[in-house]
Amino acid sequence: MGFSDMFTRSMATEAPRPPGSTPPRPHKMKAMLIVVAAVLATVAAVGGATYWLNRPIHLRIAVGPPYSDDVKVIQSLSQIFSRDRKYIRLRPIITDGTSSSAASLNAGTTDLAVIRGDIELPKDAQAIASIRKNFAVLWALNGPGKRGAIKKIEQLAGKRIGVIGRTQANVNLLKVILTQSGVDFEKVQVVQFTTTGFADAIKNEKLDAFLAVGPLNSKITADAIAATTKGGKEPTFLSVETADAIAQKYPVYESG
Repeated sequence: MGFSDMFTRSMATEAPRPPGSTPPRPHKMKAMLIVVAAVLATVAAVGGATYWLNRPIHLRIAVGPPYSDDVKVIQSLSQIFSRDRKYIRLRPIITDGTSSSAASLNAGTTDLAVIRGDIELPKDAQAIASIRKNFAVLWALNGPGKRGAIKKIEQLAGKRIGVIGRTQANVNLLKVILTQSGVDFEKVQVVQFTTTGFADAIKNEKLDAFLAVGPLNSKITADAIAATTKGGKEPTFLSVETADAIAQKYPVYESG
């Protein structure tokens, strides 16, 4: 029922006017209808604005690589925000890795990104929270015999090193570790692998050592160690003796 119908019915059913009374002028009735309509329209507009102001804000957050610990953390946070936060929702956007996440933030396709501290922040971006710390694990593969066994980083010169993860940040970290340990980075051969499917990828590769970067008790790192030590090979974990010097020279890295 429209406003005009409502008022027409009201006028039609009202009691007879006393003799000599002046009937309401049409323009006054029209003005009243306009006022009522305007008030209702204003109330409706305010209600709509309240809805838009109170509806949840959806933030796209880039995180990767797939199946990584970072992805699991953000997915858990997304569930928590959906349950406990009324006005904020997180929408994870899975990327190939931290470099891709930084690129998506820089391109404006996401609102937030999980980026490692050793990757340069995109222009106009700023860090808002520290989720966790990453640890670099460097191990060599030695056969049953001890002859020629790699026990120190200094012995990696001229060797082939596998790096878990396609991000350039891992290669940069390896370069820093080797250089600070007196190893010419140009004299080693680096082979990068994805964080998934590397167990099959390394079968035909002859590698002497591996580097993985991830949180403490990282499943990706644990799987990489297990995959690289099949067939009787034993891992020898290489201590980064220059960790303190690296932390002083490169503040983005911490020793500990």
